[in-house]
Amino acid sequence: MGFVDKTDQVLHYYSSARKTIRWYKKFALHFIQLRVLNALAIYNLVKKKKATYLDFSLEIIKELTATQEALNPSTVMPRLQGRHFIAHHKTEQKKTPSK
Repeated sequence: MGFVDKTDQVLHYYSSARKTIRWYKKFALHFIQLRVLNALAIYNLVKKKKATYLDFSLEIIKELTATQEALNPSTVMPRLQGRHFIAHHKTEQKKTPSK
């Protein structure tokens, strides 16, 4: 029971839920925060160091928002290098409209 209380305490300090958002958004944000807190607990066990919830969350945000080229330029997918982007093609217009 002690870990549940500590979980609620840590999540309360950095609560992202506000009164103005809908219940399903609050639920989704709380669910994401729980997953981040569980990942932090596993990270602290594996790495044998004490990272804080805030630092760990900010690091996750930095990693998720980093561009693919910044992470590793050699792993850029070839489909993103211009082959599948939208191209405008000129089509011939009929002189008389069809019915």
